[in-house]
Amino acid sequence: MVSISHLFIYPIKGCGGVAVQQWPLERTGLRHDREWMLIDEQDRFISQREEPKMALCRISQHTDGWHIRFDESVNTLKLPFKPEVGMPISVRIWDDQVEGITGWSESDSFFSNAIGRDVRLVYFSTQGHRRVDPRFATQPHFTFFSDGYPILLAGSASLDLLNSKLPVPIDWDRFRPNIVVQTLEAHIEDQWTSLAHQHFQLLLVKPCARCVVTTIDQRTALSGKEPLRTLAGYRQKENKILFGMNTLIASMQPEAHLRVGDILDPEGKD
Repeated sequence: MVSISHLFIYPIKGCGGVAVQQWPLERTGLRHDREWMLIDEQDRFISQREEPKMALCRISQHTDGWHIRFDESVNTLKLPFKPEVGMPISVRIWDDQVEGITGWSESDSFFSNAIGRDVRLVYFSTQGHRRVDPRFATQPHFTFFSDGYPILLAGSASLDLLNSKLPVPIDWDRFRPNIVVQTLEAHIEDQWTSLAHQHFQLLLVKPCARCVVTTIDQRTALSGKEPLRTLAGYRQKENKILFGMNTLIASMQPEAHLRVGDILDPEGKD
């Protein structure tokens, strides 16, 4: 048995996360996770890979929606949890073409001024569907603007081991997980196929290949060589550096919630 130690949601893809103590679970992952996204002039998504300043985007939850600011700026943008109006747009995220809605000039100006280039904000359309790679999902599973899977899960001992090797320890914000479970053995999550709870079951289907975003300090937006340089020494496989597990929702009861402290029962590979 393992317990949930941290929960995070990322309302805007590539921007700051929000730590929560409990949160509704839906078929597409944690509610509101990566429902918003920034796009460039070609209607393609942008992330910290091209724009490290996105790391400075701080998001907080309020009764009227999300409040957004950059670093220590006093300027705040308010976003609803779900917009009521907008213009349809087809946007590109990796190899997928999906439907979104856009058309909020105040939001576009806010992000463009903060990042230093013309960008637009889009919301995942309620009419759209984005299917998870069928090679790793025998049944249809769907996600919003995540890199490819509804949930990213990691074990606490994995970060503990990495930090024991780094000159300066780092926090979870470098890896952007949704769920962190308390573990005693580093990367034991690689060996799990599922995690069961009385209200839901999660499927761990694929190790997560990490990119340069992990080298960006989420407090300063400055990049370096760590932790990829250290991880490459013991977590590289087929030219990919692996950390955490991409996860699907196998089943869930209506109104299921994730809570810090929840006990999950792992099932391992044969």
